[in-house]
Amino acid sequence: MSEASTASRPARTTDVVRRRNLARVLRLVHERGPMPRSALTRETGLNRSTVAALVGELVDLGLVVEGGTRRPPPASDVRVRPSPLRPRSSPSGSSPRSTP
Repeated sequence: MSEASTASRPARTTDVVRRRNLARVLRLVHERGPMPRSALTRETGLNRSTVAALVGELVDLGLVVEGGTRRPPPASDVRVRPSPLRPRSSPSGSSPRSTP
């Protein structure tokens, strides 16, 4: 095997794993509906920083949106909880993968 093909293998492997993890997170949100990042962390077994990076990428791609389904915390509550993620809706208000 040449040096060039050996050097690119870790990068390709990392990309495959990242894509697989993106798909896992997106599938969970699509199948189960809105859920906080903590639930995604628990369900996938990935660490919090990995889930945060994956969610950020899915938000940037426009595949999920954060927030919009929970009441704001009371003023005395100093803990900020992440907003649930949900699939992005199409302009008609239905899920992007729904059938007519």
